[in-house]
Amino acid sequence: MAMYLKLQQTGGQITDFMHIGGIEKLPLVWRPFNSFAATILLIILVPAAVAFVIGYFIFKKRVKGVYFSIISQALTWAAYSIFIALSPYTNGNVGITEIKTVFGSIKGDSNRGNMFLLFYISLGILILIYAGAKFLMGRKFGKLLVAIRDGENRTYFSGYNVSAYKTFIYVLSAIIAGIAGAVFVNFNGSITPSQMTISYSITMVIWVAIGGRGTIIGAVVGAFLINLCEYNLSSGSMVEIWQYIIGAVFCLTILFFKGGIVGIVKEQIPALISKKKAAKEA
Repeated sequence: MAMYLKLQQTGGQITDFMHIGGIEKLPLVWRPFNSFAATILLIILVPAAVAFVIGYFIFKKRVKGVYFSIISQALTWAAYSIFIALSPYTNGNVGITEIKTVFGSIKGDSNRGNMFLLFYISLGILILIYAGAKFLMGRKFGKLLVAIRDGENRTYFSGYNVSAYKTFIYVLSAIIAGIAGAVFVNFNGSITPSQMTISYSITMVIWVAIGGRGTIIGAVVGAFLINLCEYNLSSGSMVEIWQYIIGAVFCLTILFFKGGIVGIVKEQIPALISKKKAAKEA
């Protein structure tokens, strides 16, 4: 998406960093991104293809747990290093910057309409993905995913091709992440290799833990709240300690509220109300 938006600014010609890197013609890998339709297609196909290749070999060998996490983070660092090494094509550490959205600039009061339009489109995408995830989890496919999570060996022995299911959901998650990245670039106005580091993986774990593990809505709630806290705390008087505050909230949630916010609303508050009613009746 950043490549497409950058080419819209240059009129399909090479960028400044390509010129500095000694490139005289638009590289072949950049050319498809002159087309918006091709860009949308590649936003889906590229993450899907990469995830399929990685997932197929990892899950076929039944790699899981901490080993899967280590491989995932190693691949992240590998991608980070590759993007920096290909600086004539990616602008290295600086990345692709100073780009506008697909609707134009969103800066300033005069462009507030573009900002709201982009926001509502993002909200619509979120709702569609959430509805799709709920639909899948409500079917036999979703029950099999839960079975794999809770007892992978038993699911294998029941005759299901577990590696195929895990590869499929891995590819689907990559597509969703690709779409999210495309939307993020529009809001952020840039993309750099620093946004491919492990810290983003950790942040997403915090979203899920605080929102509510084992639920789809929990991840959504956690993402909204943590980003809201991050935005407000990192620009105020707590700019130097905001990360410690979020870390402390994460630790407290893991220790005392394992179900996160969703668990508090669905389980702990109703249990407390029932306890008080029972005490009154007694």
